[in-house]
Amino acid sequence: MQGRICQKLDKLQVVWSHGLLPVSVAVRDDLVYVLNAGGEGSVQGFRLHKDRLSPIEGANRSLGLHNGNPPAFMTAPAQVEIDPEGEFVLVSTKAANVMFSYEIGRDGELSRHPVISDAGNTPFGFTFDTEDTLLVTESGSNELSRFELEKNGELDQIGPSVPNGQQAPCWIQRIGDFFFVANAGSSTISSYKVDRDGKLVLVKAVAADTGGGSIDMTTSDGFLYVQNAAAGNVQGYEVGKDGSLELVTEVTGLPKFENGIGMEGIAAS
Repeated sequence: MQGRICQKLDKLQVVWSHGLLPVSVAVRDDLVYVLNAGGEGSVQGFRLHKDRLSPIEGANRSLGLHNGNPPAFMTAPAQVEIDPEGEFVLVSTKAANVMFSYEIGRDGELSRHPVISDAGNTPFGFTFDTEDTLLVTESGSNELSRFELEKNGELDQIGPSVPNGQQAPCWIQRIGDFFFVANAGSSTISSYKVDRDGKLVLVKAVAADTGGGSIDMTTSDGFLYVQNAAAGNVQGYEVGKDGSLELVTEVTGLPKFENGIGMEGIAAS
């Protein structure tokens, strides 16, 4: 397993997110959308040009959630994403139990009103498995669900939700044919796949025991990297052909998440 050590990050620009408490970013080509979780919650679109961001007129939309700032964790919106076709911006809301879909206009502006779809019990993280189907973690019921994204932005559930017997599934990442879910409440990783009949199935309830409050994941070169906030470490796993996970590297001594302060995200290039 090869890697590079980055000595430092160079700050290129600081821009206002046009909201309170930005928590998630979605990027596709030169379009960037930021999810603000504080207060009513909002989405703001930006155009990326030569390493600089500029806000897009008509791309700021309130979610109308009426939270505080900072919001309570389980009432805050969790993730923003752009569908693979680049037609919609989607937002998971957690406690509202719905997902918002905004149509993207020609210049990156967003539809004035979203399509709002029921998305299970506390929809948290999500990822697409095809151009028009996505998988959504249900943190409240400890399940994973699959939805079809219709042409009008509505989400229709495909088959039943699939439980994993773990606690508080949050983030989800895809590697090959497998989908890995971080269960923050039980400090484990579960694995799923969609079979040949299009049915969502649980492969392993516990594909890995991280032992430290796994709250976020990222992928690079076919490896899965898991941030364990409570333990203050990052673990790297090699993914087998059968979807099994083998721990191959670990970085320890990072700041532990205590009293609302600590690591809350991870990314890889």
